[in-house]
Amino acid sequence: MGDTKGSVRILRDMRESGTQPVDTQYAMVMRAAANAFRTPDVFAVGEEMRRAGVEDYSGFFNSLLRCLGRSGQIEYAYSVYLEMTERRVEPQGPGSAALVVGLAQIGEVDTSLQVMKATLGRGTTLGQDVFMGLLHEAGIHMHHTAYVFAFRQLADVFGAQLPEGDSLAGLDVAARAGDVALAGEIVERLRMANTPLEEKHFEPLLAAVLARKQWMPAMRVLHMMRQAGYGKAAATLRPLERAVANAEEPEQLAETVFGVVADSRDEQTLAVDHVTLDALVAGLAQAGCVEAAASRLNTWYTQLGIVRSTSSYECVIEGCMARRNKTVAERMLAQLIDERLQPSQRIYEAMIHIALVQPNYEDAFVYLEAMKAHAMVPAWRTLAAIVRRCARVRDVRAQTALREMRRLGLVVTPVLASYAQNAGRSPRNM
Repeated sequence: MGDTKGSVRILRDMRESGTQPVDTQYAMVMRAAANAFRTPDVFAVGEEMRRAGVEDYSGFFNSLLRCLGRSGQIEYAYSVYLEMTERRVEPQGPGSAALVVGLAQIGEVDTSLQVMKATLGRGTTLGQDVFMGLLHEAGIHMHHTAYVFAFRQLADVFGAQLPEGDSLAGLDVAARAGDVALAGEIVERLRMANTPLEEKHFEPLLAAVLARKQWMPAMRVLHMMRQAGYGKAAATLRPLERAVANAEEPEQLAETVFGVVADSRDEQTLAVDHVTLDALVAGLAQAGCVEAAASRLNTWYTQLGIVRSTSSYECVIEGCMARRNKTVAERMLAQLIDERLQPSQRIYEAMIHIALVQPNYEDAFVYLEAMKAHAMVPAWRTLAAIVRRCARVRDVRAQTALREMRRLGLVVTPVLASYAQNAGRSPRNM
C-alpha cells in the first residue's frame, strides 16, 4: 500500500469494470493515504466511495481528519471536524488527538480544550502524549483552565512526572491566576522527584498566595524559601509591596499583614526580618502615606526586636521624594545617622531631588558634596536635575554640573546644554 495513487486507480478500475470494492478495501487505501499525509489521495478515495454509492463516510472523514491534523493543516482539519459533528460522524482517537495538539500549537488553546473534552465525553481514549502536548501549549499561552485540566489528567490518570520546564510554566500560570493549590502541588511534585528546588520554583508560589491575600501561607512559603537559602532580596517581596501600595486602605492592610508577621515569628522565624518589614513600609511610602511609614519604621521594628538597616530608611526617604516631603525625609536621615548607619547613594540622591524642588535648594549641594566625600558617583538623572534647576534661576552652577557630566562620560543632550548656556558663563565651584 506504499503507492496510494496506484491503489486509488485500482479502486476506480474495479468500479468502472462493474466490480464493487468492499468497505475494507476503501478503508485500507484511506488509512495508507492518511499515514502518508497524502490528502489528495484521501479525497480521491472519498470521491470513489461517492460514485460507488457507499453511504458510510465515517472512515473517509476520520482518515481525512487524521491526515490534515498530522500534516499541520489545522484550520482545515477543524472545519472537517465541525462537518463530522453536523453529520453525526464520530471522530476517532487518532484524528481527534492530532486535532487537539495541532489546535493548541497554533494558539487555539480554548478550542483544543473543547475538542479534548468532547472526545473524552464520547468515551474515546487519548494518550498521555496528547495531554502533555496540551499542557505544554497551555503553559506557553498562560491558559489556566487548560493547564489545570491537562495537569489533573496527567497526575490522576497517568501518574506522569512533568518535565521541569512545563512545571515552571505551570508555576507561572498558577501565579497569574492566584491558584495556590496548583502552585503548591507542582512544588511538592518537584520535591518528590528530587528536583533541586531553586528560587525560580518558589517565587511563583509566593506570588500566588500574595495575589490571593493569603498572608499566613505567604509567610510559610517565605520561610521555606529562606530555609533553602533564597528569598532574602527585596525583589522577592515586591508583590507584597505592590499589594500595600495599591490597596484602597494601605494603612489598614499594612497593619493586618504586620499582625500576621508578628504571629509568625515563633514558627516561621526566617520569614520575620527587616526585609519583610521593609516591604510593608515601602508599600506605605509608595501609597503616599510617608508619615505612617516613618511611624511604623520605629514601632514595628522595635516591637519585633528587628534592627533597622539602611534599606529600611531608603524605603521611606524615596517615598518622601515622590511626595516632596522634606520634613519627614530630613527626620529619617537624622535618625539613620543617629543609629550610626551610613546613608546609601540612593538616600543621598533622593535627598538631592527633594532639595531641588524646594524654593531654597542649597541643601542639594550639601548632599552632593557628601556623596563625593564617600566616593559615590552621581547618576545622570541627579546631575541633569541639578542642571535644569540651576538653569531655571540662571544659576551658573548649571554649567559646572554640565562639565561634571562630561568628565564622568555621561551623555549631555542638546536640551541640557541649552539649559546651561542660558544660565550664564561664569563658573562657580559646586
